[in-house]
Amino acid sequence: MDLELKFTEDRDILLKNYGVTFYVATYLNELPFNLRVKVNNALENLNYDLFTPSDDYNFIGGVIRGENPFFFSLAFLREEGEYPYFVDIKEDTLDEYLDYVKAKQTIENYEHKKNNTESTTNAR
Repeated sequence: MDLELKFTEDRDILLKNYGVTFYVATYLNELPFNLRVKVNNALENLNYDLFTPSDDYNFIGGVIRGENPFFFSLAFLREEGEYPYFVDIKEDTLDEYLDYVKAKQTIENYEHKKNNTESTTNAR
């Protein structure tokens, strides 16, 4: 896993405490910089402790809001005592994202509570 982490640092990816496949690192680095930063921030705000450690993949949907929303899904592993390991990422359609919303499997469902509290407070 050290090799993947070193590779991602060399490729200017922003994720620090995660394992990342070559495909995910390449995909993220090919995104426009501003979008890459927003996806990174969304992934950094996830509370991975809410996912039960197992050998099964976890799938989660996300959206970067804006004039042209960017819908995406991520597959990752969460093993006991290990950093999350990002296995796959892809751009989704609105319909695919709405399937994640319906199943309550979106990034917003798993954000750190601190961030949700701040969002609520700032909205007042």
